[in-house]
Amino acid sequence: MGYLEKMKRVLRLRTDPVAMYIRDESHGLERFVGNVSATCSLWSIAGKSGDGFYTLKEDHNCSIGRVTHGYDTADDVKESYDVRLLTSMGWISVEDIERLPRLPSKRVIAYSTKDDDSDTPDVVIVICSAEQAMLIVDAARRSGIPINLRSKPTCACIADAYLSKGITVGLGCTVSRIRTPYDPDSLFIAIHGRCLSRLLDNLEHVRCVDDRLHCSRDMLLKL
Repeated sequence: MGYLEKMKRVLRLRTDPVAMYIRDESHGLERFVGNVSATCSLWSIAGKSGDGFYTLKEDHNCSIGRVTHGYDTADDVKESYDVRLLTSMGWISVEDIERLPRLPSKRVIAYSTKDDDSDTPDVVIVICSAEQAMLIVDAARRSGIPINLRSKPTCACIADAYLSKGITVGLGCTVSRIRTPYDPDSLFIAIHGRCLSRLLDNLEHVRCVDDRLHCSRDMLLKL
């Protein structure tokens, strides 16, 4: 069983985990067809697409998303419509955008829900509930994997996990939830690809302990 399949089974996810590859070529996938208002929309689309796809800069319509994904700098996007709107409302500043973590600048970002034993993903994205996030965090602690927490913008969690070589729990942001189908209760876990094996070694144990707690519900309520 591959790492993505195992993660979905153990966590009982409704949406497939998505492996993300930052490359200069297509990674053997088809080009994304469509138009989305936010880069983070691509995670949900990839999780439901089956085979996955690759994207180029022009597929990422969110200015801040293009910054965190390594396509643009803050200076490149500061006069764009969405950045001017968000800065005028005080939601973010150009200085905040300058400080955001950024992925390395590559031509292609590919998304896949299929396990690929020949190529470790750069980041794996998990869209989950608070309970599922709790299990990931508990397993990460047992594995000695560094854990970070991020709020806005949602897409920053990807670059944060990549640069820290760990796991970042993303709380999401209002702009993302307006522009995408994500509900208010969704959390976004970004996992550096090199952490996957260690994380999965402990995730099943953490799930088993949690299931035993649920089975002991009546006993716990008597305390």
